[in-house]
Amino acid sequence: LKGMVHDERAYFMDGVAGHAGLFATARDLANWSQMILNGGTYAGRQYLKPETIRMFTGFESPFNRRGYGFDRKSGELSTAGSLTSERTFGHLGFTGTSLWIDPENDVTIILLTNRTFPQRGTSAEINRVRREVADIVIKSIMK
Repeated sequence: LKGMVHDERAYFMDGVAGHAGLFATARDLANWSQMILNGGTYAGRQYLKPETIRMFTGFESPFNRRGYGFDRKSGELSTAGSLTSERTFGHLGFTGTSLWIDPENDVTIILLTNRTFPQRGTSAEINRVRREVADIVIKSIMK
């Protein structure tokens, strides 16, 4: 599908469904992520309060890796890779996209893919790619 939402359920709901996520460019995600890393400020303007960011990026339960707004890094096999810090948080998309923000290393890792084209792959395949890309990014800035 070109120019249409790829999620089948959202497609049959005319492209509007809360579960289908948000759609953006890598540049927009990079700007948004920098705003999060800046404590809610971007280009001299405050968009979110620092306490809101802390609430949405922190651990909220000892039984779950998710916060209010984001997934959190979850051990060695996390799709955030093995080299990102334990404070890393992010979000994954069905088609293979991922966004991980590591505040300790002041880095955002954005991966925009489509594991569903030309045919669907398994989540194990894309999760391996996500981990490897994250580790390559961290290795590149630790030199």
